Amino acid sequence: NPHAIGQKPISFFRQVLALITYPEMLNNPAVLASFQPDVVERARLYISKIPGGTGAYQDSRGNEFIRHEIADFLTRRDGYPGSVSE
Repeated sequence: NPHAIGQKPISFFRQVLALITYPEMLNNPAVLASFQPDVVERARLYISKIPGGTGAYQDSRGNEFIRHEIADFLTRRDGYPGSVSE
């Protein structure tokens, strides 16, 4: 548990997930002021790429756009082509 040893929480991902889960917050200027611009930008990108929103009725393999992001990251990190189908 990172918190038990004093590490700071990874707030970027939590904040992006909060906005994706409740996208109506993006319409509230007071709420937007409490998030960093990169958080808002990433949330808006993911919302535009996840038709129908998040939830149980998504592809069980995960969202295709995010699978591509992960495969691209693994390709850059490991030097081997990543695949969205594996």
